[in-house]
Amino acid sequence: MLHHTRFTRASAAMLVALIAHPAATAKLPEYQQPAAVTTVSLSSSRISWTMVSNKNKTILNVPATVPGCIHADLLAAKLIGEPNYGANQHLQQWIAEDDFNYAASPFALPATLLAKRNVDLVLEGIDTISAIAFNNQPVLDARNIHRTYHVDVKALVRSAGNSMTANFTGPVPGTQMNALQNQFCVPTQ
Repeated sequence: MLHHTRFTRASAAMLVALIAHPAATAKLPEYQQPAAVTTVSLSSSRISWTMVSNKNKTILNVPATVPGCIHADLLAAKLIGEPNYGANQHLQQWIAEDDFNYAASPFALPATLLAKRNVDLVLEGIDTISAIAFNNQPVLDARNIHRTYHVDVKALVRSAGNSMTANFTGPVPGTQMNALQNQFCVPTQ
């Protein structure tokens, strides 16, 4: 008998960019409003990201790719086998039951971004339940992968030594927590 196991991505983040733009002018029609002028990527192609730890601290300091997912980071670090090979999907279900904490290495921001009136942190595809902090200040509790978040971080940005963390609650404990809080039944396997 053939069994199909659903592959669950435990946690992933597309931390897209900081976008600075001039303030909208109420007197101008929308088509004449100033456009975003400075975009700074926070992907791992520009700054270094690390999966700092899982919930019980049994996995520490794994180099991370952002955007990406925990499975790809664990696979690149040779901590798991290919998720789609053999019984690995089943053997790796523990990933969906764990929490993972990501952090960016300290990074600088250009003066052109700092000089703008508005600076937004833009995040897309934040998987599962996550808490995002910028320069040690909580800025977002995400609960929906199917949307883009724009967070005003103008008061938090600085020229150097910026930091960002993303703490992901695994989908299994996250769903169970949500069920308890909202008093609905979650089907079991």
